Amino acid sequence: MVFLMTRRKLTFNIILLVLSLLWCVQGVWFLWNTRDWIPTTAEITSVTSPDGDVFGTYTDNHGVIHENVPLYMDGSFQNHRADADKIKKLTGEKVGILYHPDTGQTDKDQRFLAWVSVLVTVALLIWLIVEVRREHRTKIPETH
Repeated sequence: MVFLMTRRKLTFNIILLVLSLLWCVQGVWFLWNTRDWIPTTAEITSVTSPDGDVFGTYTDNHGVIHENVPLYMDGSFQNHRADADKIKKLTGEKVGILYHPDTGQTDKDQRFLAWVSVLVTVALLIWLIVEVRREHRTKIPETH
């Protein structure tokens, strides 16, 4: 019975680790693809529905103002009618973005969340290793 409970706990921990690894891979991919991008603050000017495209204005590192450019996509506005009040509240709001200095491409600044995904995965991996070692040490050796 103890083996069954240990096995369930190990299975749960491995599933949790796999999900965390998937999140981590997405975070590392984002960090890698935006490594040369520059962070800045943009002001939202409009949101389109049903696409969920967020448009805004920002100033780049050379002082050039980019007006009413697509900043990122907001999934909460995709494939259904957006709430006009919600869009009105977003208009004029300041958001953190990243932009590529050569192409002008922009995306929402999600570096913090990406780093959290990496740290959570490393912590879960270390915790799983410690748990497996602890389980291995507490097993009573069988005598023949």
